[in-house]
Amino acid sequence: MRRHINASWDINAKLAQLFDKPIAFRAKLAQCNALIAGSFALQFFERVHWAESDLDIEVQVGANLDAMHDFLINEAGYQFSLNNKERGSLAKPQDTARPVTEYVYTGTGGKYGTRDVVECRTYYQERGTTIVKAQLIATKDIPVQGILRCYYTTCIVNFITWNKAYSLFPIATFVDHETIPLKRLNNQEKRYHEKYRPRGWTMKASPPQVLETGFVTTVRASSGQRRVGDRHTWAIPLDTAGVTPAPTPDYVIESSCFEVYTTTTSRRSSSKINADIFASPGLQYM
Repeated sequence: MRRHINASWDINAKLAQLFDKPIAFRAKLAQCNALIAGSFALQFFERVHWAESDLDIEVQVGANLDAMHDFLINEAGYQFSLNNKERGSLAKPQDTARPVTEYVYTGTGGKYGTRDVVECRTYYQERGTTIVKAQLIATKDIPVQGILRCYYTTCIVNFITWNKAYSLFPIATFVDHETIPLKRLNNQEKRYHEKYRPRGWTMKASPPQVLETGFVTTVRASSGQRRVGDRHTWAIPLDTAGVTPAPTPDYVIESSCFEVYTTTTSRRSSSKINADIFASPGLQYM
């Protein structure tokens, strides 16, 4: 069904910078229950373009990860990097047929954490005079849990499904242009935050105290319980003309609950997000 979509948030035009057939890519997102996240989603909401940024795709390890890998290699024309850190090291076409585990970079902390993310795979493609990069971030469980529990600051807690874009802290991120750390600020995390300062975001060292912006005032208070589809979330419906719908309904994502809370010590306060899996044998979708 074609919807009236604001041209300012044309997802197909945005993805055309990375894919010759963005609709086919979105259909693969739907099939694999994968999510676009990271700086690409932030740029989409902000309606800007950063030439140096890449595309982060969160997908659950297993059949969905394998299907997305095959799509990038066989249909989208990407090459699997043998070296996760060197932009110029592209896998030769014959190398991509070898077992994928031989090339995998396994994250051990830092940007992605270890609790929910199994590995990060990097892909490159030459498009004109530039090289674009995509990353498959393989999550242990459903991708939205990896985003909620692993991301290090609030301005990047946004993601895009095959048919909608979601920002969980839109007032702080796009009205106040502030970002709140979600992890302890060691030297590495400070470097991650610093890259958003020239892009227009100020790091707020202390936790926000206004519930209306989607945050809380007390430690693990009931008022800190949120869900992806609640009134604090900014959700943008996308034009789905030509995109094969996902087998999983929207309410699975929009009913995903999480808790925003603050922890206070004698030296500092900090914000955190908790999102645990609830499994029921009586429900089809978890």
